[in-house]
Amino acid sequence: MCDVTKENFNRIFPTIEWSIRNSEFIAIDGEFTGLSTSNTFEPTLFDTPKERYAKLKRSLSKFTLCQLGLACFVRSTKIENSYDTYVFNIYSCPASFGSIDSKFTCQASALKFLTEHHFDFNKFVKEGVPYLNRDQRVVLYEHHKAGMAIPSMLLKQIDDKYVKPIIKLIEEFLVSNLKNDHLELPYIPNGIELYVVLRSIEKRFTNLECSFNEDDKIIITRVLDEKQKVVFEPLYERILQDTVGVSRVLDLIAECKKPLIGHNFLGDLIMIYERFFHRLPQDYHQFKKKIHDNFHQIYDTKHIANNLRREFRDLNFPDFTNLQDLFTYFSRSEGFHHRIYTPKFILNDICKKYESGDHPHEAGFDAYSTGFIFLRMAHLLATKNIKLTDEKPLDLTDHFYVLKTFVDGINMSRAAVRHVNLNGDDPPSSLPERFIVRSRKKKKPLSANQVAQDFLPFGSVDVRLRSNNEAIIAVSHRKRAKNLVKAFAMNKFYIVEEYDWWKHSKEASKLRLSGSVTVTILSLATVVYLWKRYQ
Repeated sequence: MCDVTKENFNRIFPTIEWSIRNSEFIAIDGEFTGLSTSNTFEPTLFDTPKERYAKLKRSLSKFTLCQLGLACFVRSTKIENSYDTYVFNIYSCPASFGSIDSKFTCQASALKFLTEHHFDFNKFVKEGVPYLNRDQRVVLYEHHKAGMAIPSMLLKQIDDKYVKPIIKLIEEFLVSNLKNDHLELPYIPNGIELYVVLRSIEKRFTNLECSFNEDDKIIITRVLDEKQKVVFEPLYERILQDTVGVSRVLDLIAECKKPLIGHNFLGDLIMIYERFFHRLPQDYHQFKKKIHDNFHQIYDTKHIANNLRREFRDLNFPDFTNLQDLFTYFSRSEGFHHRIYTPKFILNDICKKYESGDHPHEAGFDAYSTGFIFLRMAHLLATKNIKLTDEKPLDLTDHFYVLKTFVDGINMSRAAVRHVNLNGDDPPSSLPERFIVRSRKKKKPLSANQVAQDFLPFGSVDVRLRSNNEAIIAVSHRKRAKNLVKAFAMNKFYIVEEYDWWKHSKEASKLRLSGSVTVTILSLATVVYLWKRYQ
């Protein structure tokens, strides 16, 4: 079963670790409790990378990761040109442990979307594997080492439901004349509940030893030798490690430095860094550096697909770049993309359910889909100029070689640039077509929503009001934009002209003003100089 919850996480983790360490590349995907907290933070065609990062940071930091998909692609030792694929669909929920008690927002539309795709909210809230970022881990371990009391709004409930009954049970065990020197405690939830119970046992009794059995239940053992030192620390360490939970997976990925693949990856990277590493830096360039330092080599399949769409324009490469459609397209056994010696994927027994291809927007399946189309697109590009008679199985190094220009390039949808570069300067702005729109009737102010609606026939547009009677619009469809000025020449509501930076931008206006001032000063200085010289 590829669904991972806190009930089976410890049993499955060794398989996850093996898969990561032995993989050639890893694909991940996340599902969130929301995407946007305000219309102010919605993406627009005007956004620079710095502005987009600021928007995503403000929005995504309010939500949390409720499901993490992990797909590890291990080169098969049995079947040539094939990859054994291990997929894990991890339900995750922020840890609540004492003073560490995360707060997050849910967006109604996001919850509805998840529900429509069969998301199990019980597994998220009740069975989700906990996680802590590295800052929270430091606080947790410092409190533990200092022996500080763990504050929690649940302490009264824990005391009544677990501590008092357990203490009473142990006291009855100790005074009994039974020959059995072991006592198996009833189930106690792993986390702060178990931690508080063990603290209470350690303080109350000096002649007891505690250990876990195979069912993760606590076994109490009498200690007859008064000189024997009872050690509780290994138990606490295990509880704290379990509280770190999913973060151990991301630590492994960062440690192993395997190529990391995502689709439309910027939002996922922002969420992953905040939830598993540290608070997001204010500075956009610092964020890029932190991501690059942790993951080293990243690929975004949406960025690759956008470029291949132009590369193979004459060969009917699909015009869409959304993940599900790309997976369906590359899963077909026919078409120009299906070359001889195309690598094959063998799903491990734990994730055979994904063979049906019918689990969109489940994080595990989306991670698998991302890795699948990544290698299929790489193979398509690698075999572009190979003749049929020369074709042979390619090594993975050949696939990565043809994708070298895409390393650390992350897609930017609906923005002033097509992608960002995590390891260097971002590409020059490829701003969409922009126009100045003015109201013909000065007494009737422009409405951004109305302008967007009126210009919709020319493609998706974004509107930025400059005043009550003037706006800049950005048009996503370049071909349609060519006829825009002509189409509105006789319009009774709007005056439209092409945007000219020197003519219309505030920055250019300041330059012109400063230039005029400079010329005036120089002219006056010249006049004064000549007047003094000829007096």
